Amino acid sequence: MGGDALLTMLENNWQPYGVVFRQEVWLGGCRRVFIYHVSLYRHTETLQVAVIDNPHMRRIIASFDAQLVRLNEYINLEMRNRNTSLSQQHDRVS
Repeated sequence: MGGDALLTMLENNWQPYGVVFRQEVWLGGCRRVFIYHVSLYRHTETLQVAVIDNPHMRRIIASFDAQLVRLNEYINLEMRNRNTSLSQQHDRVS
């Protein structure tokens, strides 16, 4: 989704909430692109949108009262926690 679509949603009373995730994607092994994953709500509806990074989007996302989390690090942390938990369970069984 482009930034213009996110702006239109914000103008149509959609509100950001929760954590904004920033995903790092490598294209062709040498070009890095960031994608922001934003949660929005309006009345009783919710949705998740993914927006490609650009300077304007960075300013808009910075204006949100939300924590920005790097998705790749979050996934790595979750995997480490899961592996630690599995290792601890294995140690208890052994």
